[in-house]
Amino acid sequence: MHIEQGTRLTEAGVGVGIVKSIVGINNREVTVAGEAAHAGSTPMLDRSDALAAAAASILDLESAAEECATGSEAAVGTTGKGDVSPNARNIVPEEVQLQLDIRDVSHETMDRLVDRCRSRLARLQRRRDVETPLERYRDSEPSQMSERCISAAGAAAEACGSDAIRLHSGAMHDTANVAAVTDAGLLFAPSEGGVSHSLREWTDWEGCAVATAVLAETVRSLARRG
Repeated sequence: MHIEQGTRLTEAGVGVGIVKSIVGINNREVTVAGEAAHAGSTPMLDRSDALAAAAASILDLESAAEECATGSEAAVGTTGKGDVSPNARNIVPEEVQLQLDIRDVSHETMDRLVDRCRSRLARLQRRRDVETPLERYRDSEPSQMSERCISAAGAAAEACGSDAIRLHSGAMHDTANVAAVTDAGLLFAPSEGGVSHSLREWTDWEGCAVATAVLAETVRSLARRG
């Protein structure tokens, strides 16, 4: 059991989320290489500004992810980290390293989003006179929860008098590792405002109690079945 880290449960007015699948993650690193130059003496049209190109690539990823998301509620793309060199106020940036986080429950969608990023980076390279190699950093596989556990959790929620919905997890959980070797299930309790990894993270005690009761009933049901 875990907090949802989102707002779908509260928006639906239900007490428990039954996870169907956990997203996979494709991590990529882009190195945008331009040319350092003096900020005052280099005309705008003569620049190979790595940071300006990197900013355009961030918007390109956002746009590509929005396009992919029209066919998948789980598809997202984030540029979460950037390092600028030489990182000085009066120097046109020479190099920017960006780390990308691409997620979905489908391999095909993640691959399609990576391909769109690569295509847009190639176009950016021609337009802005920079180099934009895209490298694989680390990948993790999407995980499907056991239908046996999902069904047991649904019956448990009904037995406990709690409304429940089935949904995917956009965050990674240890349950994904369990699912690689045996049947696994995951329940979500509502998150206040969807806030997570913050001092403002909060789930009402009542929400914790409801989800815990459903978890206990799910475990009892599965144990009886053997």
